Amino acid sequence: MENLRQAANVVSSVFYLNQTVDLLEAARRLRMLAYALRGMTPEQFPQVRAWLRNVSKRLFLATALIACALCAILLFHFSHNFHTQPVPQSTAQRAPLQQMDVGLPVRLKIPKIGVDAAVEYVGLTPDGSMGVPDKLADVAWFKLGPRPGQQGSAVIAGHRSSKKWIPGVFDNLHELQPGDCVYVQDEKGSTFSFVVRESRTYDPEADAGDVFSKNDGIHLNLVTCDGTWNTAQKSFSKRLVIFTDAVP
Repeated sequence: MENLRQAANVVSSVFYLNQTVDLLEAARRLRMLAYALRGMTPEQFPQVRAWLRNVSKRLFLATALIACALCAILLFHFSHNFHTQPVPQSTAQRAPLQQMDVGLPVRLKIPKIGVDAAVEYVGLTPDGSMGVPDKLADVAWFKLGPRPGQQGSAVIAGHRSSKKWIPGVFDNLHELQPGDCVYVQDEKGSTFSFVVRESRTYDPEADAGDVFSKNDGIHLNLVTCDGTWNTAQKSFSKRLVIFTDAVP
């Protein structure tokens, strides 16, 4: 029975050490258990097996509890770091350049010539030309291109009236000079500022690809009719484009 008591003491100590996670000491005491079992009689083995079976269950439960505790600690650690990690400064600086927060344009303002107009949205006509606003007092943004404030060339068109007693929104667009300011307000309430760079006059059939395709910055190009009125064709002889660049 002395050997049996020694074995029980060793098993109990091993269970205690498992709870304290002292694995080296547990291994040493298991070796002591092996030496204690050498002197036992076969009649004592069933009792030892029953004890070992009971202790094994407790060992498994203790190990599972320890593993769960470790997992909980690790999950808390990584979750805490993830939610409190600051956004890198380089990422924060890139966000404005991507212009992901630019809303649809709703108003165009040109103080020098008294323009404060609502913005319509147009695409292409059946003949492949840019559409025009339905109302003489409105302007039209080319919705197939960039929004004003986004990278690339946004284009807004407006009418020049052929009748002096019926004003068109861009009747005085030709008065704009380099350095004059243009403002676009979007649906989110943000205002984007542009400054006039230059003006150009085109024939109706001329290639005006640079009006729509320039992509080296943030641009807004204003388009209207110019030249003389052709009553038969019901059209002006020229097209006027005011090129503007975003204010840094």
